[in-house]
Amino acid sequence: MVLDLETTGFSHHKNKIIEVAAIKVRNLKPVDHMSHLVRLPDNEQVPPFIQELTGITDHMLETDGVDISTAITSLSAFIQNETLIIHNAPFDTRFLKVHMPLPNPVICSLALARQVLPHMESHSLSFLKGCLGSEVRESHRALADCYAVIDVIRACKKMC
Repeated sequence: MVLDLETTGFSHHKNKIIEVAAIKVRNLKPVDHMSHLVRLPDNEQVPPFIQELTGITDHMLETDGVDISTAITSLSAFIQNETLIIHNAPFDTRFLKVHMPLPNPVICSLALARQVLPHMESHSLSFLKGCLGSEVRESHRALADCYAVIDVIRACKKMC
């Protein structure tokens, strides 16, 4: 199971989740997915930097977003007890643990990429997907980033 979040910033204490996505994989092939935009609490807005980075706007969250409890309930039901693969797992898991227990085993694809590809000048998902031939063009959107993580994992597996 590959999982990704988009947030309004770096602090799990101050910032909020604005998008959540997960893809079930079998033999490194996607078999099912879920994705939600997440509305912000009243009087909170997506910071301009995050809007530019993700393309996620306040209007998108207001019209297409669900509340955080709905998104977390849906995510929890989808991931069940599966092992999670997350790029920069400590970041996303800190945000998730604010809203739910997370007993699932977690694999950090960033740590894996650093181990398997130590020569790379960067191990950011955007950089890796470009170097490793991923066809995913969109960045910093949760579902697209999940697909990019699958491509990175496939490439790392070939190199092992």
